[in-house]
Amino acid sequence: MVTTDGRGRVMVPLAFHPDGAWGARTAHRVHGTVNGMGVRAVVEPLGDGHGIVLGPAWRRGCGLGPGDEVEVVITP
Repeated sequence: MVTTDGRGRVMVPLAFHPDGAWGARTAHRVHGTVNGMGVRAVVEPLGDGHGIVLGPAWRRGCGLGPGDEVEVVITP
């Protein structure tokens, strides 16, 4: 589900810890899809977990916002 972080950015939380899934790194760069639309992002801290930011330019064409349920497929 799309949410916002403490800075008001629109983010998609990840259901896993990227270091555990992909190995420890200083930055996890990912690509894939959110609701079938291509996305590239850097995994960032989000509360007690991690997530990817959906920037305003990316969201402009798809109409997604906080509270929307999305399907996410990402790989490093």
